[in-house]
Amino acid sequence: MSNLATANRNGVLTRNKVTDMGRGVTRFLKDSGYYPHISKVDSTVDGEVTINGKACVNFYSNSFLGLTNHPKIIEAKKAALDKYGNGSGSSRMITTQSILYELEERIAAFKNRESAIVFSAGMLVNWGVIPALANSSLKPLIRELGGEDLFAPVSLFLDKFNHSCIHDGAALSMCNFWAGRAKVHMYEHMDMADLRKELENDKNEYKIIITDGVFSIHGHIAPLNEILLLAQEFNAAIYVDDAHGTGVLGPNGRGTAEELGIDSEIDIPVGTFSKAFGCAGGFVVGDKDFCDYLRVASRTYVYQTAMPPENAGGLIAAIDIAEKEPWRRRQVLANATKVRNEFQRLGFSTLGTKFHIVPILIEDVEVATKIADDLLDQGVITGCVKPPVATQPIIRCNMMATHTEEHLDRLVSIIETSAKKYGLI
Repeated sequence: MSNLATANRNGVLTRNKVTDMGRGVTRFLKDSGYYPHISKVDSTVDGEVTINGKACVNFYSNSFLGLTNHPKIIEAKKAALDKYGNGSGSSRMITTQSILYELEERIAAFKNRESAIVFSAGMLVNWGVIPALANSSLKPLIRELGGEDLFAPVSLFLDKFNHSCIHDGAALSMCNFWAGRAKVHMYEHMDMADLRKELENDKNEYKIIITDGVFSIHGHIAPLNEILLLAQEFNAAIYVDDAHGTGVLGPNGRGTAEELGIDSEIDIPVGTFSKAFGCAGGFVVGDKDFCDYLRVASRTYVYQTAMPPENAGGLIAAIDIAEKEPWRRRQVLANATKVRNEFQRLGFSTLGTKFHIVPILIEDVEVATKIADDLLDQGVITGCVKPPVATQPIIRCNMMATHTEEHLDRLVSIIETSAKKYGLI
């Protein structure tokens, strides 16, 4: 036997103990009830889906406006596929199909900014843009070219409940092989006193406050008005990842900052195409020089394979529909209000939420899993979110514009019956 090979507890030879460690963690999570159950969907994603041949009402999806199956979007994707083929074939730093520039112009106009750049996945935005701002890998080149004074130390201030890809982007900024370590602070969730303390204790001149717009698990919206006041006081930039707010909130659907009346005050607006717009990808908007900087400084932009052209074609159509059909925004919020009121009537905590993500705090992991299983058994699928993704287990219900009254009533009825069975109400 090679000295690199070991036998795991089942007698299977492996080359090293690292893979055995992974297997052990998997077994432990499954035995503890924390390993996620992933349903296989055999249909398009709408208010109803098919799972293992069974029709289910869908409350797990982020497709808030119900656009994933819109015929005009499918038609636009087919047209782009016919014209440009399947896939981009290169990094955007080498060649770019013109339809990607069209998408950038369209999302910039939608967000009322001069320019935009798009990524093939939303997470790539935060993995690339945050390090580009906080600790750019271009620093050695700029120094060599005599532009040393173009960079200054930057400190980041993150809400502890930010999406994991924001924390990943900050972590990459702290271990840059080319440019040293950036300084990262974490403040308690939406705690402005704690954010103030962190800002006061930091000595760097350049500061960026980074927050989700809508926090995806708990449904809270960031206190952007208060963050703006602190940013003005401490001369900090504001970076808002509005993945779950874009397309839904605000008079024009521009997101959380527009909902709160301060859209033009956000220095670095970031978003995704995988939620309200029903496809995949991410974007940053801003002025042209800023976006052009990110094209060369964001490594996930430079080294990604560009977004498939059919996605870009579908997304241009999706943005058009989101603008022309504001009833979708109104309907998803009305659906959320109805369900939230019913859950509160039953005595559940919905964690103070007001908009389209409706969480139900369950507290006990085993009971939360059983309720989710009861729902699925009766043809309703929700998110059952457990630690470490959430601090406490919750049943997360994502509302869609295409949910009917019958869908909503069915969700509430099954949860009420299940909660009574387990002594919650």
